Amino acid sequence: MKATDACGNESFCVQKITVQDIVAPVLTGAWPADQTGVNACMPSGTNAPDNATIAALYTDACGGAITVTQNTVAGSNSNCSWSFVTTYTVKDACNNTVSPSPTYTYSGGDNSAPVITGTIAPGTVAGCDASAAPAAVTTVAALEGLGLSILDNCTADGDLVVTSSDAAAGSCPIVITRTYTVTDACGKFSTYEQTINVNDNTAPVLTCAADETIGCDESTDPSNTGSSTATDNCGTPTVTYSDAAGQLLPSTFPGGTALQGRARWGNSGFEGALYIGGTVGPNLNPAGTPVWVIGTAYKFEYAYNGTTGDQTLSIDFNGDLSYGAGEVITQPTAFAGQGFKHFSIFMSGNATRGITLNNFVVNGVNLGNFVSPATGSIDKDWENSAGLFSNVTATGTITFTGSPGTGDKTGRIWFRTATPVIIPPAPICPQNYVVNRVWKATDACGNESFCVQKITVQDIVAPVLTGAWPADQTGVNACMPSGTNAPDNATIAALYTDAWRSNNGNAKHRGGQQQQLFMEFCDDLYESKMPVTIR
Repeated sequence: MKATDACGNESFCVQKITVQDIVAPVLTGAWPADQTGVNACMPSGTNAPDNATIAALYTDACGGAITVTQNTVAGSNSNCSWSFVTTYTVKDACNNTVSPSPTYTYSGGDNSAPVITGTIAPGTVAGCDASAAPAAVTTVAALEGLGLSILDNCTADGDLVVTSSDAAAGSCPIVITRTYTVTDACGKFSTYEQTINVNDNTAPVLTCAADETIGCDESTDPSNTGSSTATDNCGTPTVTYSDAAGQLLPSTFPGGTALQGRARWGNSGFEGALYIGGTVGPNLNPAGTPVWVIGTAYKFEYAYNGTTGDQTLSIDFNGDLSYGAGEVITQPTAFAGQGFKHFSIFMSGNATRGITLNNFVVNGVNLGNFVSPATGSIDKDWENSAGLFSNVTATGTITFTGSPGTGDKTGRIWFRTATPVIIPPAPICPQNYVVNRVWKATDACGNESFCVQKITVQDIVAPVLTGAWPADQTGVNACMPSGTNAPDNATIAALYTDAWRSNNGNAKHRGGQQQQLFMEFCDDLYESKMPVTIR
């Protein structure tokens, strides 16, 4: 420094000014936000910004170069929870250091549950209770074998834990909802529900009461004729019986079709025809004339007459609820005097063409409605509780459905008989008859078994004297008469009662032997003699 007066005199001194950079760099940019709660598997390291990026965020008052170093510390890391804390040291050229040291945190863990795709087809098993369900699988590989695909972002398939629980509801079937839970190593889980139906499809085992022969004066009650018993795989079945005539019992078609009535449509047109075996007979539209209209319900009747052996097919094409000209065909057969053990229907269709049978009644028994399936067929067979169908009358409506497709053997129904049986003659004695008792065992799921007990009722007891027999007349003081004065037949008949029906017999004289015979309808004989002494 210099001091100068007016005359130019000067003095000097030196002041020492020391300039130092003592201010740390200043943050002028935006510090990067921490990344926490990241949903990810454990990374190999941090994603912290590099040193150059951090240095660019700072400004130094003296304009010198800024240097940055970093140190990252990892926590106790796993896929489930991990963290990386990076501490930065920011200095200027004079080693002025930012304090406190800035940090950047990168942390997270696996928060994603396993992903389950695909389906397990509902299953149906036979059984009585939920214990019949198949065992649950316990591995991802097994679940994937059932149809699922399972993927987790951090846990390998072999380390995923599979558990399950079952909830059962209902009956016949019992519906089991099986919930599979797939859990990863971090406790995150997903579920999938499988449906399993447990159903009792087994009919009871029915032990039929033995056939019995009883007198007409005996009771036909099971307490006298015996009862059927039954067991069931799932409990105690209910056993009932019916003595109604002509009951239809479900059976299995044995093959060897004897007679058929057919309705069909296919590539070659329509058919309403009668067959003996596999040989076609009369046809309601032999040239394939389109008498039928798709979607129209046609009333029909298929009949077999066991006396004549004729079979008939009638179809009400014009809808007047009667069968007129061009609507009835009849075919004689070689089965006159014979019935059939089996009567059945066979129906089939395909994806484009079918047939529906509604209000199907056979010999007065309504068997319901049937629809041909798109694949496969319906094959229903019945037997008669009498042991044979002496006659068959089957009625209902048939409707062709769909549109032209491929194949002639689609959209069809057959009415079939099988196993010819000679029709037995009626009993000579009207009070001799047979009760065909149908026993039925039914379990809790409606499965049924049937058997027929044959109870033969016979009148084998002679009439019983219930009136006062007229006293003999002996020692009569008279000339020899021209004949006896024995009571007439009507008088004697009135003295007897038959076990089956009172006073329905006829008393008969045998010539001049003074002998009377009482014989009821079944020729059970009671004989009495009235001696006459003539003097």
